[in-house]
Amino acid sequence: MAKVQPPLKIYPGYEQGYQQSQDALIRKITDEFNKEKGFTRDDPNYLDPDLLEAWARQESGGDMMQVDVPGDWVKDKKNFGMTKNEKMDPETSLKKALEWAWYESKFTGWANALSNYNGGGVPHYEQDIQARYKSGRESLAPEEVPLPMPRPENA
Repeated sequence: MAKVQPPLKIYPGYEQGYQQSQDALIRKITDEFNKEKGFTRDDPNYLDPDLLEAWARQESGGDMMQVDVPGDWVKDKKNFGMTKNEKMDPETSLKKALEWAWYESKFTGWANALSNYNGGGVPHYEQDIQARYKSGRESLAPEEVPLPMPRPENA
């Protein structure tokens, strides 16, 4: 029987149900990534799915990783199967972002990978992600769940 995974943390400003809709995908991608790299939960380089969730929120308000937006293109991304201005589905975006962060940082830990992923375009990028990661809380109890709001058109 498959083990039921707890939901990922909820971050301030992202409490609506639809904003948690990619949790299973984020967990799947981090599980695959950690397995590929040989990282276990006790490894200092283990990628916590909650960190990837906080990172995705930093990138674009939850619209996955924006690994290939205009202005961020460099030719080395072709080596990872990307094309300029490519529109990616969330799974591809997450996978390509992890590959790019690994490559770009010559991986020496997540703080360095996060800093290098941004390329210096946003001051305090890595610190902002770490602060969001630390601010996450466990899923809400049923009585704390806010009334549903319609999903915005651009979300």
